[in-house]
Amino acid sequence: GGRTTYSDWILGLVNDFQLKNSSTHFYDLNAKLDYSINANNRISAFAYFSNDFFHYSGNAEYDYGNIIGAVKWDHALSERVSGRMSLNMSRYDARVADFSQAYWEHSLRTSIDQKQFSYHLSSNAFVRHHLNGGLGIIHSAIQPGSSVPYNNQSMADTIFLRDENALEFNVYVEDEWDLTPDLGLIA
Repeated sequence: GGRTTYSDWILGLVNDFQLKNSSTHFYDLNAKLDYSINANNRISAFAYFSNDFFHYSGNAEYDYGNIIGAVKWDHALSERVSGRMSLNMSRYDARVADFSQAYWEHSLRTSIDQKQFSYHLSSNAFVRHHLNGGLGIIHSAIQPGSSVPYNNQSMADTIFLRDENALEFNVYVEDEWDLTPDLGLIA
């Protein structure tokens, strides 16, 4: 699926010189695929892409977007034990350009990237117990910001903030225990 706008023609109808000489567009695309390999294995994939842009005549530009993707494999190891493996990624980019002051035009940029792997097991092999467990790892890369001259005539300074990276590990075990027909405990 996809969506877009054709907003520029509306700006052309406005009686404001700056808006009339501005530009804007927004769009997104998404796709999903599900495939059953057999009765015990299914693969799903999802992707999403978006971009928003606005150029305000003589003053600024705003440009930001997202990319998201995921692949998931669901599989039954037996009648009572199932697993799910997931790979996910996302990226957010943003740029703001300020060219409202001659010779000080600059562009600010930031981004966040994240990649994730996880595996989950679920078992109801025991009477009155539903066991869940899993593990995962997440890598995050953050560019907190950079500022660069917008053009060759700009005297704006170049500034780069140091990139940041994080690695996160997780492991969990859970027991949903039916103590009585009316009382349960999750630990």
